[in-house]
Amino acid sequence: MVDKSTDFFKIEDNFAKTKSVESIPIIQSKLSFKPKITIAIPTYKRADLLKESLNSAINQIEYDDFDIVVVDNNPERGCDTEKIMNSYNNPRISYYKNSQNIGMFGNWNRCISLSSGQYLSILNDDDTLELNYLKSVQGILLKMTDLNAIIVGHKVIDSDGNLIFEHKNDKLKINKVIPLDLHLGNVNPGSLGILFTRGSLLKMGGYNEKFYPSSDYMFLVQYLVNFNNVFYLNSSLTNYRIGFNESIKIATLQGFIETDKKIRNSFKIIYPSLSCIITLAQKAIELRQYKLLCEVSDEFLKIYSEQIFRMENDINIFNKIAFKSIPILCKLIRFKNNF
Repeated sequence: MVDKSTDFFKIEDNFAKTKSVESIPIIQSKLSFKPKITIAIPTYKRADLLKESLNSAINQIEYDDFDIVVVDNNPERGCDTEKIMNSYNNPRISYYKNSQNIGMFGNWNRCISLSSGQYLSILNDDDTLELNYLKSVQGILLKMTDLNAIIVGHKVIDSDGNLIFEHKNDKLKINKVIPLDLHLGNVNPGSLGILFTRGSLLKMGGYNEKFYPSSDYMFLVQYLVNFNNVFYLNSSLTNYRIGFNESIKIATLQGFIETDKKIRNSFKIIYPSLSCIITLAQKAIELRQYKLLCEVSDEFLKIYSEQIFRMENDINIFNKIAFKSIPILCKLIRFKNNF
């Protein structure tokens, strides 16, 4: 739980919280080499969607130095997920079953622990990668060997795979990411498509469920505070599916708004000289988040339409200016620091 006493930037060993739970190896990779990149897929009772996700990882083009680790949070043996996994005969795949459910972010952390690549990308079981994902990020790795992470653009799709909108910055191709970039919101849902160095993930202690449902957002803010070689690649290389996942529930959507607001407020600790602007921008950012959530949930729209109307009337010119100034300040900080 996040409250006034929360230390937003304290690094905790979140791996230790589930250390006693065994992950049983059902299928193990038959690769004869240690891969450079691991695609890790945490899954729980979504066998059909998992198949799409897994196939998007298997079928990567023009890049071979990778493996795939699937970690099943359902301890039930002989389930549909296990049957599907046993239908594959691919030397890249490892498949583990947790002996008990360790929660969503606990399972993400287990994916980190069980991966072997120098770099790691977490792919949720209802999302997919574009087939040139690994080829594209490898192109950056060849140019910048001291990277801590690569963030990529993404498409948002519905439950049938139809495009809702594309999330990328048309003004940027490759750009250094700083913490303030995240003040307007998490750049990638669920860490989708972010290629991390595994060593950095371990140093950060993994994802902290205390910040649920925004643990991935808080983690990325903490990551950028501690590691400064993180770059954004302006290509839509992943697909984020809405309609099936935990995050579409109303209670979860409300949790996003409440927790994200507290996370954004913590930016005053990182940028004390910008405290006034960060405070003024809050209302406009919160309104934008409400509107975005209305796009993914008709029920959310019905519940909050009147509140959104009141929020629109409550926002003044100073809120709007502060909101629009955040991207400009990010550019100035990059320029000042020769980013």
